[in-house]
Amino acid sequence: DESMRGRVCKVKVRLAKDGFVTNSQIIEGDPVVCRAAKAAINKAGRLPVSQEPDVYQLMKEINLEVRPEFN
Repeated sequence: DESMRGRVCKVKVRLAKDGFVTNSQIIEGDPVVCRAAKAAINKAGRLPVSQEPDVYQLMKEINLEVRPEFN
């Protein structure tokens, strides 16, 4: 949505070992972008994760900054 141009949302995502999204929490940002980001994360359901335990430990909590871009 063009109204999101220049707006940002920060979201914390927690993943299970199989990549299933166990929690997503809005940290801060524009409410419209945050709702869209959270909906997209929930729709994805699972995200790719490494099978390597050390890498998973680094990936199990991800802080995303969502910044819509338009061409």
